[in-house]
This record gives sequence, C-alpha cells and structure tokens, in this order.
Amino acid sequence: EEDLIVNKRKALLSEVFQCYPSAGTLPAKGSFMVLAKFTPARASKFYGALHISYNGAPTVSGNVLVKGEGFVPQIELDSKSVLAFRPTTVGGSTTRQYTITNLSRIPLSFRAHIPVEFADIVQLSPDVATLKGSERLKITATFSPHEAKVYEFRFPVTVS
Repeated sequence: EEDLIVNKRKALLSEVFQCYPSAGTLPAKGSFMVLAKFTPARASKFYGALHISYNGAPTVSGNVLVKGEGFVPQIELDSKSVLAFRPTTVGGSTTRQYTITNLSRIPLSFRAHIPVEFADIVQLSPDVATLKGSERLKITATFSPHEAKVYEFRFPVTVS
C-alpha cells in the first residue's frame, strides 16, 4: 500500500493519481504512451511517486515523482455579492458595471439564474461565461422597474 503525503495527512496514492494502462508488454526498444490522471477529492497539494518496474525486475525499476494541486472553483463579485441600484423611475432603467473574479487558478464557468418573475426587471450581461484562472470579467447589470417599490430578491449563481 503506497502512501502519499498531503499537507501532513496521508492518503492512498491511487485515490488521486491513476495511470492507464497500469500494466502492459513493452517490446525491446519499444515505447507506449501512459496516461496519468489526477482527480483530487479536496483542495490541497498532493505529492507522491509512481513506481515503474520492467518485467518485475527490482534492478530495472524506478519512480516517477508526481504532484498536483486541487482547487475548489470560486468566484467573487466586487460588490460583496450584492447588486444595488440607485432609485430608478418606473419605465426607466439604471445600468451598473460589476467585476467578477475567478479566485482559483483553474478555469471555471458560471451561470446566473434570475428568477422568472424578475427576468424583465434585472438583466445581467453576460449571465453565462467561462473565466480562466484568476481572470476578471466585467458584467453589466440593468435594472428596469415596472412599479414603484423596493425590489429585493436572491438568485443562485452556478459555478463549475
């Protein structure tokens, strides 16, 4: 059982790193490609060594060091996750720009889900986008009230 050191905790190496194929026949002076797959279960740094042996001979074997870093996709809106608009005339509209930042180093996609009953009152553009690691994106929010009242509602944003 091979161990992998993960931030002072131990995890089974095969839980986060896999190789395909894991075994095979290699002809003399031949080669074949091996795919290494990294699937972290949590946000952390992972280090380990994959053991390679040829024909089971201990004298013809070695280790390949592997490392990977897992991230949790996370975005931040520059306004503390609140879209706020100045008082707006019924029938008019107010537009504001906000910045969404990808806080992780991996690409992610987001989608804003404005509830149907508010879809003609608040629009986001774009409401769906993909951001590279640490990338920032300006979004435009438009508020067009239909009646004189305070509008307050929450809407989910899916990040993947």
